[in-house]
Amino acid sequence: MIKTIGKKIEAALSLVKPPIRQFEIFASETGLDQTYVIRIVTSSWANMDKARRIAKVESLFSPALSESERERIFRISVLTPKEWETVRPDLIGSKMLRIRSNKATAISVRN
Repeated sequence: MIKTIGKKIEAALSLVKPPIRQFEIFASETGLDQTYVIRIVTSSWANMDKARRIAKVESLFSPALSESERERIFRISVLTPKEWETVRPDLIGSKMLRIRSNKATAISVRN
């Protein structure tokens, strides 16, 4: 079911004008009632605060999801690549799945 949700989110993101340049969608299980934390990583809207980014993305895909699909989403994050690199180390060892991407390859930068 989470892959279906990812497809619907990706479809909604593709309708945004101006188009989102690149994004990745990750999901991780919360361990609570088969719910997921959805993380969207994109450099689009980097000048917006996090709350506005989340509200914008939720307004895009929420109408496309059924009630049962919306119930599976515990929380949504919309992160810039820089924010993602600071959060990602904390998630090592968790069951995280990249469910959608419009990037050719995933890139991990190490210093």
